[in-house]
Amino acid sequence: VMDCADSLAQRVCSDYSQAAERIDWAYQSAFGRTADPHERQRALAFIEAIQARLVDEQSLDAPQAELQAWSLFCQSLLICNEFMVIE
Repeated sequence: VMDCADSLAQRVCSDYSQAAERIDWAYQSAFGRTADPHERQRALAFIEAIQARLVDEQSLDAPQAELQAWSLFCQSLLICNEFMVIE
């Protein structure tokens, strides 16, 4: 899961520059749909908080922290029930 999340994060970060586009693309890839406004807001808050912690607590530079934060977000998509359960 972690390797898949890393690959997904690298792709989303290289293909899209805006956070909302990245979130929607990740949701589309994982769930076959875009994120709703509430999901987009929560995802952005999660990514920003993780990125800030990585810079502050682990002394990562901004590009490394950004990619790691996106990887953790992608990992959360890949392990959630919506990804694993077909309706």
